[in-house]
Amino acid sequence: MIKKNRYSLTEFDGYKYRARLVVENKSGKQLLNVDVYTDSTSRSDTYAVLMRRIKTKFTDIDLDYSGIKAWISKEQDERTLKMLDELLNE
Repeated sequence: MIKKNRYSLTEFDGYKYRARLVVENKSGKQLLNVDVYTDSTSRSDTYAVLMRRIKTKFTDIDLDYSGIKAWISKEQDERTLKMLDELLNE
């Protein structure tokens, strides 16, 4: 049985990475700028899935600019939150 990866706009138990997805049209207008949480460990597979879905929703996409702009592990998120908490509570 092939395991399907999960993609969500909100955190979920078991997510491994957070992908910052940015989509612009050819006029330079930003159409989308969201975090997508996934249990996939492959940035390229995640990119392919997300762009396939995006292409069905939007036309006139600037493919040279649009895509995953950041690939952040859950561990990186946790370290960043801990550091911010320490900085803000000093």
